[in-house]
Amino acid sequence: MQRHATSISIRKALEILNFMRNNVPGKPTVYDYNAMIRCYFRSGNVAINELFEVYIGMKRFGPSPNLLTYHTLLNGIISAGGLKDAILITEEMVASGWLPSYTVLSKLFKKLLKVGNVVDAALVLEIMWSANFNPSQCDLSALIQGLCKVGMVQKAYSVFSALSGKGYFCRGFLYNPILWTLFDEALSLLGKMEEKGCQPDLVTYNIILRELCHQGRVVEIGDLVQVIYQKGLFPDMYTHAALAGGQMKRGEVEIANKLLLNIILKGCSLDDAVYNIYLHSMCCNGSSREALSLMQSMMEKGFQPTNVSYNTILKGLCKEKKMDEALELFNHAKWPKNGPDLISFNTILSAACKLGCSSMIRWILGRMEYEGIQFDVVSSTCLLQYYCTIGKIADCLNLVESMVIKGPQPNTITLNTILTGLCKNRLLGMAEKCSTISKELELYLIRSHLIF
Repeated sequence: MQRHATSISIRKALEILNFMRNNVPGKPTVYDYNAMIRCYFRSGNVAINELFEVYIGMKRFGPSPNLLTYHTLLNGIISAGGLKDAILITEEMVASGWLPSYTVLSKLFKKLLKVGNVVDAALVLEIMWSANFNPSQCDLSALIQGLCKVGMVQKAYSVFSALSGKGYFCRGFLYNPILWTLFDEALSLLGKMEEKGCQPDLVTYNIILRELCHQGRVVEIGDLVQVIYQKGLFPDMYTHAALAGGQMKRGEVEIANKLLLNIILKGCSLDDAVYNIYLHSMCCNGSSREALSLMQSMMEKGFQPTNVSYNTILKGLCKEKKMDEALELFNHAKWPKNGPDLISFNTILSAACKLGCSSMIRWILGRMEYEGIQFDVVSSTCLLQYYCTIGKIADCLNLVESMVIKGPQPNTITLNTILTGLCKNRLLGMAEKCSTISKELELYLIRSHLIF
């Protein structure tokens, strides 16, 4: 029987099985059929319709297909490229009370994405989720992009919502395709508005302009700016913020810098948001000292910096390792309202921890305690990194214990910081144990059993 199946003679193989049925008690079994199917796939020249006849015959006359039957069929059909047939077998399998393995479903999911069959891929995803299987974020991103590409934005959003509900940390590559697809729809809606005599105002154009900047669609940006002028509208501070902020988001610091400088020199009406973007662009260019000087001269003309303004320059100075100037700004600047906030403290604490300056760290912690500013997860993670850098692993894990018991609760960055520190200190066994832990409480329990 197996020799016939391997030689592509499935009809002759079936004749042998029928002969067994009539002459050998208890034969053929489902395992005999499974062996025949497996050997037939090995022949390398499979007729899927003949296999379906075998499968239907098993369901009608016995022996009934078992889990191995379905897996053998699925693996073989997927390898042979019969993805539509694989979907049918998958549905039959689920209807019969069996669930495909993660390996088989993942293989089918990837193959469907590769050929662009996102509709069936979404169906397979639902089956995977019903079995508590989760594809990689890379594959999920490919599905969302594919759904958006064929106009199935609602389905893409449903997948994204389900991911969020499952506790996934959804990054930009998961939700950006949905936002971009909706924005194309927004341009279409803009045209329909004008056709019906509903003229868009500057707010409408500013929203679209900002998204065009995020996507780097230079030609459309220029065209839309021309439309704004043709409509008798004049760019306001929000238009400028949209243009400059969009360029900054894309990392086009030089373009944003020149654009904002030109706007300022023209004496256009600006608000603190636009000025803050300009200060940020200068700091990104390594010109934090010049940004501070500019802000001070702007203050003489009536500009009132916000904490965002000060924190932007403070971060720039710390990044450029100009700590004396950063401390001068931190201690003696005319901060609005109640002075430096938690972001300010975290900025300078992070810089001190990276420099390994214990005296500065002690001073910052004392100042935070004096002013009643509570640690957050960023503050704690900075200290964890410092302890790992100087090899104080016991202090590091004591702090983690305190975070678990009293808060703030550790996040993914916190755990990654600990793992990095353990590895750098060659505590690989300890790092391996920690790497298998997904919950902060379990990390604490492991910590309590460690011996130094």
